[in-house]
Amino acid sequence: MDAIAEADADSGTVEGVQQFVMFHVQDEKFAVPLREVQEIIRMPDVVRVPMSPAALAGLANLRGTVLPVINLREVFRFPMALHDDATRVVVLDQDVRSD
Repeated sequence: MDAIAEADADSGTVEGVQQFVMFHVQDEKFAVPLREVQEIIRMPDVVRVPMSPAALAGLANLRGTVLPVINLREVFRFPMALHDDATRVVVLDQDVRSD
Protein backbone atom coordinates (compact mmCIF):
# COMPACT_ATOMS: atom_id res chain seq x y z
CA MET A 1 0.00 0.00 0.00
CA ASP A 2 1.29 3.43 -0.87
CA ALA A 3 2.33 5.37 2.28
CA ILE A 4 0.44 8.52 1.27
CA ALA A 5 -2.82 6.58 0.98
CA GLU A 6 -2.43 4.59 4.20
CA ALA A 7 -5.31 5.65 6.45
CA ASP A 8 -4.97 5.93 10.21
CA ALA A 9 -8.07 4.20 11.58
CA ASP A 10 -7.96 6.08 14.89
CA SER A 11 -7.86 9.61 13.50
CA GLY A 12 -9.66 9.08 10.18
CA THR A 13 -6.90 10.95 8.38
CA VAL A 14 -4.62 9.95 5.55
CA GLU A 15 -1.00 9.89 6.62
CA GLY A 16 0.44 13.37 6.23
CA VAL A 17 -2.96 14.95 5.53
CA GLN A 18 -5.22 16.59 8.08
CA GLN A 19 -8.87 17.53 7.50
CA PHE A 20 -10.53 20.66 8.89
CA VAL A 21 -14.04 22.01 9.35
CA MET A 22 -14.07 25.59 8.12
CA PHE A 23 -16.60 28.23 9.13
CA HIS A 24 -16.87 31.98 9.07
CA VAL A 25 -17.85 34.64 11.56
CA GLN A 26 -18.34 38.12 10.18
CA ASP A 27 -15.71 38.33 7.41
CA GLU A 28 -13.20 36.04 9.12
CA LYS A 29 -12.63 32.35 8.36
CA PHE A 30 -11.79 29.81 11.05
CA ALA A 31 -10.83 26.14 10.94
CA VAL A 32 -11.03 23.36 13.51
CA PRO A 33 -9.39 19.95 13.05
CA LEU A 34 -12.08 17.49 11.97
CA ARG A 35 -10.97 14.96 14.58
CA GLU A 36 -12.06 17.42 17.32
CA VAL A 37 -15.55 17.98 15.87
CA GLN A 38 -18.25 15.82 17.40
CA GLU A 39 -21.06 17.27 15.29
CA ILE A 40 -22.48 20.45 13.80
CA ILE A 41 -26.00 21.38 14.92
CA ARG A 42 -28.54 24.16 14.56
CA MET A 43 -28.47 26.79 17.29
CA PRO A 44 -30.10 25.11 20.32
CA ASP A 45 -32.15 26.78 23.01
CA VAL A 46 -29.74 28.10 25.61
CA VAL A 47 -30.19 29.07 29.24
CA ARG A 48 -28.24 32.15 30.31
CA VAL A 49 -26.03 31.79 33.35
CA PRO A 50 -26.22 34.75 35.76
CA MET A 51 -22.95 36.66 36.21
CA SER A 52 -21.22 34.64 33.47
CA PRO A 53 -18.81 36.19 30.95
CA ALA A 54 -20.51 37.89 28.01
CA ALA A 55 -18.96 35.36 25.59
CA LEU A 56 -20.91 32.52 27.25
CA ALA A 57 -24.18 32.57 25.32
CA GLY A 58 -25.51 30.02 27.80
CA LEU A 59 -25.86 26.32 28.46
CA ALA A 60 -27.60 23.90 26.11
CA ASN A 61 -28.85 20.36 26.66
CA LEU A 62 -27.74 18.08 23.83
CA ARG A 63 -29.29 14.66 24.34
CA GLY A 64 -28.71 14.76 28.09
CA THR A 65 -25.29 16.40 27.99
CA VAL A 66 -25.01 20.00 29.17
CA LEU A 67 -22.79 22.01 26.85
CA PRO A 68 -21.50 25.57 27.14
CA VAL A 69 -22.28 27.61 24.02
CA ILE A 70 -19.67 30.26 23.31
CA ASN A 71 -20.46 33.27 21.12
CA LEU A 72 -17.39 33.88 18.97
CA ARG A 73 -18.75 37.25 17.91
CA GLU A 74 -18.38 38.36 21.52
CA VAL A 75 -14.96 36.72 21.91
CA PHE A 76 -13.55 38.54 18.88
CA ARG A 77 -15.59 41.74 19.46
CA PHE A 78 -17.47 41.51 16.17
CA PRO A 79 -20.84 43.26 15.84
CA MET A 80 -23.69 41.16 17.24
CA ALA A 81 -26.10 39.53 14.80
CA LEU A 82 -29.41 37.77 15.22
CA HIS A 83 -29.46 34.00 14.86
CA ASP A 84 -31.15 32.71 11.70
CA ASP A 85 -31.67 29.39 9.91
CA ALA A 86 -28.02 29.41 8.81
CA THR A 87 -26.67 29.72 12.39
CA ARG A 88 -24.80 26.61 13.48
CA VAL A 89 -22.97 25.41 16.56
CA VAL A 90 -19.80 23.38 16.18
CA VAL A 91 -19.76 20.83 19.02
CA LEU A 92 -16.19 19.96 19.91
CA ASP A 93 -15.15 16.73 21.55
CA GLN A 94 -12.43 17.87 23.94
CA ASP A 95 -12.67 14.56 25.84
CA VAL A 96 -13.12 16.33 29.16
CA ARG A 97 -15.20 14.23 31.50
CA SER A 98 -16.04 14.89 35.10
CA ASP A 99 -16.54 11.83 37.29
